[in-house]
Amino acid sequence: MASNGGDPPMVVTVTGAAGQIAYSLLPAICAGRMFGPTTRVALRLLEIPPAMTSLGGVVMELTDCAWPLLASVTATSDAAEAFAGANAAVLVGAFPRGPGMERAELLAKNAGIFKAQGAALDAGAAPGCKVVVVGNPANTNAMILSHFAPSIPKKNISALTRLDHNRAVAAVAAAVGAPLGDVGGVCIWGNHSSTQYPDVTRATVAGKPDVNVVEVMGGQQALSETFIPTIQKRGAAIIAARKMSSAMSAAKAICDHMASWVGGSDGATVSMGVAGAGEYGIEAGTFFSYPVTCTGGEWSIVEGLTVDEASRKYIDATSQELQAERSDALSVLSAAAESKL
Repeated sequence: MASNGGDPPMVVTVTGAAGQIAYSLLPAICAGRMFGPTTRVALRLLEIPPAMTSLGGVVMELTDCAWPLLASVTATSDAAEAFAGANAAVLVGAFPRGPGMERAELLAKNAGIFKAQGAALDAGAAPGCKVVVVGNPANTNAMILSHFAPSIPKKNISALTRLDHNRAVAAVAAAVGAPLGDVGGVCIWGNHSSTQYPDVTRATVAGKPDVNVVEVMGGQQALSETFIPTIQKRGAAIIAARKMSSAMSAAKAICDHMASWVGGSDGATVSMGVAGAGEYGIEAGTFFSYPVTCTGGEWSIVEGLTVDEASRKYIDATSQELQAERSDALSVLSAAAESKL
């Protein structure tokens, strides 16, 4: 990305900024991992009032790091202040699902959060602001946000599935014994949930044109029994091991997501949760993870791919889950409108 040394810094809003994902993410942004090694950033960090003391400590650490690319940092619990003039927004903060909590209750909690943030984005973000929703349920939260930010084009709102994509690429590279950078053609379809479909049916390995990745990984049965559920449940496995979520890898994936979107994917296929126009039989406007390529600050869904019968079943299953979430969310939004949530 070109230097903005003589221009105003890029305003980057991060929500949930005192949390553990942000603690890994913010240094990466300041080091140029998201927008390049010459782009200065002005961070706007949003938290809920009870977390402001903790956020103050994060700000002190950012200051003490003396990042050359960090032009300024603002800590606030006011969404209007946080999103004013934002060129990019990373929405990490969301209401977590607790023990015994029903999906509709979780959606209701997040509807309030993403309504307020959507309204603040709509009112104050800079033209062309790019938004990535990280807080779960990410796809449906992106839909709620978009509903309350009508002036922001849907193409500028996305949900994070790059973490799942990176996990799948790493697993393929390990299975075929190739460097990570040599693996291509992997993608994630659908929801960022345990129904997501990590698709390696078109995976390739540079320099090894005769390698059939599906065969090397044991065939379709092995993919269904081992690889696919491993990727689907990787986040839960990390929580079980660490007793905390996958903050480091999530932060890396957020940077990868935005870097590809803003700076281009160099022809490589990556995965993004975006609102398509009905591609591959998915209902138009659904925030669904697709294989995409990025150039000139825009994403494009890779079209014309052959989807085999096994893949179609996985794609349909994750689509059905998203439609159920969408239906529940629309019910929540309708009730919210009546009660002025």
